[in-house]
Amino acid sequence: NNKIDCYCTGIEIIKHRYLKSLKLLNEDNYKIDFINDDFKNIYLGNYDIIFCCNLVFSEIDNNMLYNKLNKEFKGYSILFNYNDKIKYNFISKHTVNTSWQDNVCVYLFYF
Repeated sequence: NNKIDCYCTGIEIIKHRYLKSLKLLNEDNYKIDFINDDFKNIYLGNYDIIFCCNLVFSEIDNNMLYNKLNKEFKGYSILFNYNDKIKYNFISKHTVNTSWQDNVCVYLFYF
């Protein structure tokens, strides 16, 4: 059993992906809530760890994410993309296998 005992919140802006997430959750007993919203509307200070696949974000959205992390968040963040705005928060670089590709780079930060 590799389950971690924690409470999680997923934020998905795309409605059909949000609904698919809810359907998959009903198949098991996880402590997860999903919100159909945009990260820009969510206060990030309520979380300890943030995992965000920000590869598909525009430069403007990524800059908004980095600003929110710097202003609101205290904890660890795993991101797929970053720039110099958060280079002082950088801890390490890793690779992960994703649903779309193997050996994708992710970056660990502490804010």
